[in-house]
Amino acid sequence: MIRLKNVTKYYNSENNVTLALNNINLEFFKGEFVAITGKSGSGKSTLMNVISGMDTYQDGEIFFEGMETSCFSKEDWENYRRDKISFIYQSYQLIDSYTALENVEAVMRIMGVENKKERRQKAMEILDKVGLKKRARQKASHLSSGQKQRLGIARALAKDTDIIIADEPTGNLDVENGAAVMKMLYELSKDKLVIVVTHNFEQVKEYATRKIRLFDGEVAEDVKLKPELYENGVWKEKEAIVPKERKKEHFFRQAVGFVRLNRKAQPHRTFFVFLFLTVSIAALFVMYGYLLSNMDDSVTKNASQDVFMNTDKNRILVRKPDGSPFTEKDYDTLMDVRYVHSINPYDLASEISCLHEANKDYQVHYQQSEYTSRKSITVNALDYSDFTCNAAGVEQELIAGKLPEKRYDVVVASDDESLIGTTTDIYFRSQNWPESIYIGGTFQITGIVNSELGQPYFSDLFLSGINFDYANKNLQIEYHVLKTITDSVDAKYNREELLDRRRDTILVEGEGLTGNQIRLSESLIMNLKTEDNSEDRVTTIERLYSQGTLIDKTDSENPVEYQVEVLEDGHNGSVNVVEASREFMEQVYGSMQETQISVYIDDYAYTDRVIDTLNEMGYQAVSVFRISADEYDSVLVQERMTALGISAGSLIVIFFLSVVVIYTIMKLKRKDFMILTSLGLKQKTILFMNRYELVTGSILSCVLLICVAIIAEKYQIFVISDLTKYYQVWDYGIVTVLAVLMSWITAELFHRHLRKFLGGKQ
Repeated sequence: MIRLKNVTKYYNSENNVTLALNNINLEFFKGEFVAITGKSGSGKSTLMNVISGMDTYQDGEIFFEGMETSCFSKEDWENYRRDKISFIYQSYQLIDSYTALENVEAVMRIMGVENKKERRQKAMEILDKVGLKKRARQKASHLSSGQKQRLGIARALAKDTDIIIADEPTGNLDVENGAAVMKMLYELSKDKLVIVVTHNFEQVKEYATRKIRLFDGEVAEDVKLKPELYENGVWKEKEAIVPKERKKEHFFRQAVGFVRLNRKAQPHRTFFVFLFLTVSIAALFVMYGYLLSNMDDSVTKNASQDVFMNTDKNRILVRKPDGSPFTEKDYDTLMDVRYVHSINPYDLASEISCLHEANKDYQVHYQQSEYTSRKSITVNALDYSDFTCNAAGVEQELIAGKLPEKRYDVVVASDDESLIGTTTDIYFRSQNWPESIYIGGTFQITGIVNSELGQPYFSDLFLSGINFDYANKNLQIEYHVLKTITDSVDAKYNREELLDRRRDTILVEGEGLTGNQIRLSESLIMNLKTEDNSEDRVTTIERLYSQGTLIDKTDSENPVEYQVEVLEDGHNGSVNVVEASREFMEQVYGSMQETQISVYIDDYAYTDRVIDTLNEMGYQAVSVFRISADEYDSVLVQERMTALGISAGSLIVIFFLSVVVIYTIMKLKRKDFMILTSLGLKQKTILFMNRYELVTGSILSCVLLICVAIIAEKYQIFVISDLTKYYQVWDYGIVTVLAVLMSWITAELFHRHLRKFLGGKQ
């Protein structure tokens, strides 16, 4: 069955060569019970490892069933160990985390028994045969020494090979258990070749048919203890070797089955590995997100106000390719776009700064008229950073009250609900306007929003009334002052004079105006004076003349004139502001339909995604900030480059540090894999097991983290969503690939490590 011809084995070390086996010539037959004895270091274990294919030999030849083994490939040796050899160890070599039943089933998995019911039934029968049926559900680590050795025999029975090698099987047992084990091995030898390595020959003497003693790596004695069973030194009852039908290997199912078994048997280790994988991959997600956040170099530029005043990073301008106005259907469609939180149809109005906090945003200077009770006011802007906003965009933020409905209603940001119903002065101006021009109004507070929002929000009526491109118009208002002089003594002298006045102006929509009616500023009207001289009883009165002219000098060569009706009452804006009716403003500025709107998104990080989506929907969309960002800020550039370096370096460090730590954790399983290899599990299966375990764990961690990110974004858990806000679909894919690659590399490194310890023909 097995023949060794001049087999020599030696070990190389740095300084010398140690001869382990020297010209061994032996032949073993099926049915023999062979006892191999010898002192420690005599070569007993080495001989068993060479016979079983767990170790190599340098010279000579081993024949198995007449076939030379020197030509065996790596796969041939693996098949040999699996199909021909069963090993029973002194140290039991059980997988402690498996139950007794699972240890036996593990061998049957390796042998290709895939039917779970069949495997379980046969395993229980074998455990019953060795007296361990009642211990089937008990972990191997909880068994006594005798029970462990019997479990080792049960495992050999389950493998059902023609050769059983027992290395010091009774070395850790008491006399009674040792005798029981030897009796079991003897029963097995009736139809198998049993080779027992032992220090205690007396314990095996009763059963052995042959004794081989080794000394210094050579056969010192080969005695037939039962010569009647031999004829001329050859086993007399030699049976013909009938090759057993090998079950078809299902490599993938076998590997997956072992991974599932390991996860079930070692839940704490499985959880720890998964937890560490999750933490490592979460760190990859964070660092990759930090890297993405610094990829856009526009954030290192200063936004110029040459084109837009309101350069809010979250503002996106949207138009239709044909220039047509937006409809309610368009607004509904745009609000359904992911990451869009509000729409401002009054895009031009959003370029006008809102001055709402006295002595912070603006200062008002009052001047009392010498002739009337009226006061002239001048507004100086201090802070242009807040711009007019539509109240419809903060409906969900409303804490108390209601949204503005009338032209001069407003919602303010505050924690004081008692402000509802009171009034506040708010002024408006643009840095594009001449210094003296501002729009002013007294607004009634109808609602309160969170104070963190920091500014007021206005009604559609008000915003639509100032939603014009003032920068592209050059208007002047020409009005007349009617001066009447009366002699009140004899009432004979009465005369009127008409004086012309002209100043630059802008138009805003006023309430209650129709046709060509206009309303001048209260500050302008108050300068009309009344003089009363009681001595000569002459009274001089100045008042507005009802007819005036608005001159559009945008085209300086062909100015356009509009005749207007000037009302006596005034508004509280600056002297350069004229209120007019909607229809008159449409004559001057053109259509008031919204052909360009502003869309505001949750965060600048979503800019590309929203713009791409809008363009795909047929709109034209651009980022106001990116258009305005022109010159690089050297400080911001340096900060960005530093951040890129830190995030990229951290990503690399986390990647390889995770590989090292997971590799170290995996090394704790080395013993289990060595046992499975000795039982015949192929190394390619072990490699696939490690790949499968780590890769599926990584993918599961990625799926979990992606779900957490989606939930965090949906429920606005900013601590998490801020870390992944720059992610697009493919970015999640990239990190998942990195995680899989990390697991794959770890599995490859661990397998290389295993190969150093597994031995055998490689």
